[in-house]
Amino acid sequence: MAAETHYKLPGFVAFWLSLSTVIVVIDGLVVILRPRTLPGGDLNYLVKPYNLYFPVDKRYADMEDTFGVGQSWMNLVEAFLNIIALSLHLRSSTFSAIMALIVCTMTWAKTILYFLVSTELCGGAHYIAHNPWKDLILFYYLPNGIWIVVPLICMLILAQEINAVMCVYYQASGKKKI
Repeated sequence: MAAETHYKLPGFVAFWLSLSTVIVVIDGLVVILRPRTLPGGDLNYLVKPYNLYFPVDKRYADMEDTFGVGQSWMNLVEAFLNIIALSLHLRSSTFSAIMALIVCTMTWAKTILYFLVSTELCGGAHYIAHNPWKDLILFYYLPNGIWIVVPLICMLILAQEINAVMCVYYQASGKKKI
């Protein structure tokens, strides 16, 4: 019989997964349910704060932008994986760390891709180039940068925890570290 293990995600990671689940579901639905969520739409009252963001990042209001729609569907996949990681966490499963690492890596990579497609490098600068630098920093780079920095911090925390377990395993088994 295998030894019983009890593992809980670090509080910061569990908090991030919980918070980001709510945010990415709302964010994804804002785009998927366009034009109903845009100003003048019957669902706009549910997402009024986005009225401040629509002019900053024109991708959110561009009905022809398929990348934004695809990214929004990935938000829902991300939320689903967050819920799996949190469910494993609540069951004290050691697999929660691996699942959380996977989903944090996904969030991080997805956000970097979003930044890249909004640059001249990928031909998407027209979505944000109309903004003055002050507005870009305050309303685009800072809020979106959180989605790079926080998942990266979570990735590092989880990688350290997984590495520590692997080191204990190698020491106990008498094997050399790779």
